Amino acid sequence: MRRGARDEQGQAGSVDGAAAAAVTAAAAAFLLLKEPQPEKEMQPEKEMQPLLFEAEAGVLNGVHAAAVLSGYSGDGYVTGFDDDEDSLTVFVEAPEDGLYDMWVGYSSPGGDKYTMLSLDDCQAAEIRLAASGTFTEAYAGKWLLRTGRNEVLISRNWGWYNMDYIKIRKARKRPEHRVERRLVNPDATPETVELLLAAMTENGPIPDPDLLVKTETHWSWFCTWNGDFINDGIQNSEDHIRHVLHHEYVLTLDEVKELRS
Repeated sequence: MRRGARDEQGQAGSVDGAAAAAVTAAAAAFLLLKEPQPEKEMQPEKEMQPLLFEAEAGVLNGVHAAAVLSGYSGDGYVTGFDDDEDSLTVFVEAPEDGLYDMWVGYSSPGGDKYTMLSLDDCQAAEIRLAASGTFTEAYAGKWLLRTGRNEVLISRNWGWYNMDYIKIRKARKRPEHRVERRLVNPDATPETVELLLAAMTENGPIPDPDLLVKTETHWSWFCTWNGDFINDGIQNSEDHIRHVLHHEYVLTLDEVKELRS
């Protein structure tokens, strides 16, 4: 699937000024389906071995390393998440840029808990730590890592858990989308049929096509609010609008004549 943006006239031309022209340039966007590609004989993707980064080797803020409980990895674990400002920074070394699955090793003997993970001040997620009196791990989702050192900050949130390690593994590529141009419900109304493509229906900042490609995020279309979201040069800068409209992942309406009828 490819991401597509269009202006109200369907032109991908220059953005003259951050105001009126930007409004028409970024009012809406469309993602169109690629034509199905011939099946190719694919070699199985070689899966990267997981990489483990011990909590006790990180930077401890208000917490401390311990080795009282059994079953931990490495030389110990980190405990003492009991004050609001308590945190732990684990340095995660990624072999290459890309999307990685991440897990946290932990124990939570006092019941279910939540911790907060953030990455280099640009990605964050709340992670549930299910009750466990022994050390186990919880899946923390997919994270976009850069080659070399990445700083994963573990903040207290609910607290009262023990942190053992951060584990990463390069995420597998998603299979090619196979989307049929029909709805699963044969009784869909004509209005629903017209809305066949799924969408990010409303948004402020226009998504960055480079990140969409890296994270394999395929929106069908998006619709950006007007007013300050376009005109203030902050929510969407003129350079960003130009970048979106001229990106190879983006289709503008003048490139897809069949949608203009």
